[in-house]
Amino acid sequence: GVSTAVEKFRRQSEAGLAEALGAPHAQLDVPPARIWNYRTGDCELDIFFYLDMARNSFHALQYDVKPPNMTPAAKERCLIRLREDAAKR
Repeated sequence: GVSTAVEKFRRQSEAGLAEALGAPHAQLDVPPARIWNYRTGDCELDIFFYLDMARNSFHALQYDVKPPNMTPAAKERCLIRLREDAAKR
């Protein structure tokens, strides 16, 4: 399901996530987080990176799939489209 698909992004470095999904459509610095935004069609994925003091680099700790009222199946389709879009870039 969607939780499994997105959970694999948790704890990834910025480089690891960029390899999986490509460059984000937008990046925001909202201390203490860095937020990467991916969007396709009618859905978006925000990934929140926080500084890992032990590794001295940012790693994904949270995510948000929008809009919030999407069914689990719709969220899964959103992630599939995001991965497909990344493969085309």
